[in-house]
Amino acid sequence: MPTRRRVLTGVGVTAALAGCAENIDAELNPNDETPDGVFVVNSTFEVAPLTRASVTVRNPLDTEKRVDVWVRLYDTTESEIATESVSFNVPSDSTSIVPVAFDITGTQLSSVASHATTVTDVGEEPDFSSAQQFGNASASNEESDEGI
Repeated sequence: MPTRRRVLTGVGVTAALAGCAENIDAELNPNDETPDGVFVVNSTFEVAPLTRASVTVRNPLDTEKRVDVWVRLYDTTESEIATESVSFNVPSDSTSIVPVAFDITGTQLSSVASHATTVTDVGEEPDFSSAQQFGNASASNEESDEGI
């Protein structure tokens, strides 16, 4: 019978690999529908130990690109709770996970129901009307068709 440590290690490895499956598939099976710039692949939101979103971005370009990664939090009525961004250099032809931290607590934190992510050129304002929406619990979504 496996020990608790082995079971937990197995569960952790399985979860990590499952989270990477979409990225691995994109690397192994490129298609002509890949955007011409940096785009959001996936995003998760967590409240412990820090309140943050982890946004997975892909740069299919042959050159490094500096972008702003934006995350907006929504409550159950789809009202905006908070918006934050991080400037990030995405290496050429790579996938990166970008953490975006929030300074919210208490009632605001417990009311987070979903979040939206988008990528812009540095200094540009985001357009969340076409941004990808993700649930509060580590949810994933299809790749965006828009690139920067």
